[in-house]
Amino acid sequence: MNTTVNIKELINGLSKVSRVLNNKTIPILENAYFKFENTEAVNLLTITGTNLEYTIEYVIKLNSEIKENISFLLNPKILLEFIKLLETEELKITFTHENYIIIESGLSSINITIDKEVDVFPKLIEIKENNKLTISNYSEFYNDINIAKDFVSNNEMRPVMNNINIKKLNDNTVDIVATNAYILYKTNVDYISFNSPNIDEIKLNPFFLSLLPKKYDKSITLLFDDKNVIINIENETIIGRLYEGKYPAYETIIPTNYTKELLIESEELHKSINEANLFVDKTSNSLNFNIINTNLLLSSNNDNDKYSKTLILNNKIEEEFSVNLQGKYMTTILSHLHDEIKIVYNNPSNALLISPSINNRELFLIMPLVK
Repeated sequence: MNTTVNIKELINGLSKVSRVLNNKTIPILENAYFKFENTEAVNLLTITGTNLEYTIEYVIKLNSEIKENISFLLNPKILLEFIKLLETEELKITFTHENYIIIESGLSSINITIDKEVDVFPKLIEIKENNKLTISNYSEFYNDINIAKDFVSNNEMRPVMNNINIKKLNDNTVDIVATNAYILYKTNVDYISFNSPNIDEIKLNPFFLSLLPKKYDKSITLLFDDKNVIINIENETIIGRLYEGKYPAYETIIPTNYTKELLIESEELHKSINEANLFVDKTSNSLNFNIINTNLLLSSNNDNDKYSKTLILNNKIEEEFSVNLQGKYMTTILSHLHDEIKIVYNNPSNALLISPSINNRELFLIMPLVK
């Protein structure tokens, strides 16, 4: 028996599935699961890959008829590299009674070994609870989570902070939060509907979120329980494991009683901090920000190489203020800001809040360096 497959679709499917095939400790998980089937008069090829933490299932509609259902395991790397070189639109797959398949395109032909012991491949996770996260504006969601990715921790001692937290405030408003304990990003959004009777937050790993498409013009729904999350997007299903620990109470470290604020153009501050970072002490990464009247004096806390620059504020500060901040973290924050920004503060030992001056939806926080 044989069938034909669109090469472009097969490349797309194999490329996506290969992203989760990195479990070197379990050899069977270096393979993808291929299932050719005729279901309700529709001929389908389903390709599945998993590393037990994350799973991708990709479905391709076939133009030729499948007379019998066939399943096998195959390491897709060689197949993917081969079909990327082909110039035809379709390839022919012939199924044999031996442990190999024949793949033909034009004058090219290869035999690829397969494993028919498919029962050893992990079964897909099913979510039975009716918990839903509906995202009505995907482009905004994708933008917000890509900002949040820069603020997650990579500290294995605090694994819960290696995730992006989505916390329900009410049925139609959520916070998207990420922090590494030194800097924090929070945005309050109304394009996510969080429907769950028992769960008020889910923690999504940046790798899982990186599996999502960059562009999508429809709403998407995440189904979840207390352990796993599933997203169906067109012909693709993405499954991930959720971290089960409690996210830090970030609301308690966001001050609400600040009365002092300065206004400054973010691009000029960002450029100046990038310059100053070349001269900081590499251990502390400390920069000093001294504010008085309409000036901000930026200087490197370095006994050897010195850097200083005066920037003009957009407002006047009556009381002098000096604080030490890590330059690399200020660079991270400012890379996501444009035009005029507002920095509110209290004293040199308290966190500083940074946000666009005309939009309070996004909030950035940085902890000072205390001598």
